[in-house]
Amino acid sequence: NAYGLALSTWDKKGDRESLPIFQKAIELDPSFAMAQSALATINHNLGETELARENATKAYELRNRVTEAEREAIDARYYSYVTGDLEKAAEVYALAVQNYPESAGAYNHLAIDQAELGRYEQSVQSFRKALLLDPSRAATYANLATSLLALNQVQEASAVLAEASRRDLHTDLLLQMQYWIAFLHDDKSEMERLAQHSSDVPGAQSLLLSEQSNAAAYRGHFEQAREFSSAAVNLMERDGNKEWAASYLVQAALRESEVGEFAQAQKYISEAQKLSSGQDVATLTAVVLARGGSLDQAKALCRELDKQWPEGTIVQKYW
Repeated sequence: NAYGLALSTWDKKGDRESLPIFQKAIELDPSFAMAQSALATINHNLGETELARENATKAYELRNRVTEAEREAIDARYYSYVTGDLEKAAEVYALAVQNYPESAGAYNHLAIDQAELGRYEQSVQSFRKALLLDPSRAATYANLATSLLALNQVQEASAVLAEASRRDLHTDLLLQMQYWIAFLHDDKSEMERLAQHSSDVPGAQSLLLSEQSNAAAYRGHFEQAREFSSAAVNLMERDGNKEWAASYLVQAALRESEVGEFAQAQKYISEAQKLSSGQDVATLTAVVLARGGSLDQAKALCRELDKQWPEGTIVQKYW
């Protein structure tokens, strides 16, 4: 019952709202493989990569207790979050789509993996198939809009978000997509309206503060950008989302390094490393250190990443 409620909450209200309900299902049954697997995706989406790895590993260890369809989902999440082998995960999801062509979840997972691999045209097709099978999932609309924006299809992305609104779907990611489109149109009044509305949507306020920070930096208003970043990080830490807070800090550090503010960048890195040593934090920290001339420190981080993610597609083939 808890798992069923968690799934329906996940579809309509997103990751943060469903998180405690999935946790309740696992408290009731610590050997509940699919609840562990779902929690891996949620923690991944919320930036908690180490927790995602723990959940995915636990689900993988329990996969002899599940159906064939569930085993495919667990295997693919293991490759995505534990080994980081996105190409192997995509193979599993492609097989799942063949075996279960009526499964919206299979198409959703395949589409997310395709987008992470930069295969945006394919991901758009897969997301659209997922929506035809199940038009109730808020995350599908947000992810489809993201892939459309990556293809510079702004009008199509706006139409997807409008459809989500018509279905009364309101999540932090949908609000973030709306903000991105308002930014692309340079619609400052709409950006302000969305920022004010963010406090009404769980998890959205810190996300929109971070976006406001990016927008301010884009216009060269770095003092304002720093204020927004600080507010976003404080909210994240208050809510216990340390890894996401750390990720915001290293993004801010990268921004500072772009304009030669290496002392400020180093300050952000120091704060981030107190909160997390996850993949995103480590990779961006290495980039910032290299930009600032601290090559030995950057190389040391690279060696550590290489050791932790020997099969990781993003680490090995991108970073």
